[in-house]
Amino acid sequence: NHGGDLHNRRYANKETKISPTTVSKLRLKWKFYAGDNISATPAIFDGNLYFPSWNGYIYSIKVSDGSLVW
Repeated sequence: NHGGDLHNRRYANKETKISPTTVSKLRLKWKFYAGDNISATPAIFDGNLYFPSWNGYIYSIKVSDGSLVW
């Protein structure tokens, strides 16, 4: 163990904020246009969201407000 486990999975077994009883209260916080479809699972690290787009770019977006980092 190197200080934490990193797994490539979509199941978050410790998730508590989103559940069948709270999902109806979810609301859109922000929207970002990435130029084309996004089919990969995004990664979040240090307050930034990272994902590739089919337009050939990889994006870094601030989780807090959806603004472009690079």
